Amino acid sequence: MSDAEYKFTEGYVRQRFEGGKCVEQRFKAVDQVHWEDGSGGLIPDPKHEDVYQPFDMVQPSGMVRPSFEALLTRIERKLDGVIDQLEKQKASGNIPDDSRSVLMGLELSDGGLIQYPDEDDKAIRRVDAHGNLEDVRRPGDEGYDEWRKLFP
Repeated sequence: MSDAEYKFTEGYVRQRFEGGKCVEQRFKAVDQVHWEDGSGGLIPDPKHEDVYQPFDMVQPSGMVRPSFEALLTRIERKLDGVIDQLEKQKASGNIPDDSRSVLMGLELSDGGLIQYPDEDDKAIRRVDAHGNLEDVRRPGDEGYDEWRKLFP
């Protein structure tokens, strides 16, 4: 019997295809995780200090990985967007009660979220309280404008 512990992180992969070939993929993780022991049984969160490790995902062959500077620029743009959203919410008097909704989107009464529009494709995703994707609305989809109005 092994004393190994395994962390499972929920999330999704977004892949972009051009000419029938995958040219980019992004891995997005959510905070929904569970732990298993070496036998596959569920165990409580062991509260390790180094629990947040990078996800070293492999890109399709021939795909150019963005430079460190390009990644920093994307992160800065994303943070600027979060700050803009917070300033708009503060100005409207609609300030969320917790950091999860501040960073991820609008929390619903059932614990789910309607996430902020994606930076690249402007899609808005609805996830349940466990982080499972329930709905995606893209510009032009029925109901997209209704959700878009939620984000000033």
